Amino acid sequence: MQKIQSENKYAPPMRSKKKIGNTTFIVNSFFPQTGNQTIASKLENLIKADVQKQTVT
Repeated sequence: MQKIQSENKYAPPMRSKKKIGNTTFIVNSFFPQTGNQTIASKLENLIKADVQKQTVT
């Protein structure tokens, strides 16, 4: 049986649960196993993109 290549591209999902008031939010996060960015560098890139977007508008 042939294995589908996309099955192993991502690590098992991380599930975060946050309750705000009477609402509970559940977020599943998927990350590539072969990713070359740390969480710190990824967040830095997201913040830079957000700041850049705000200065354009």
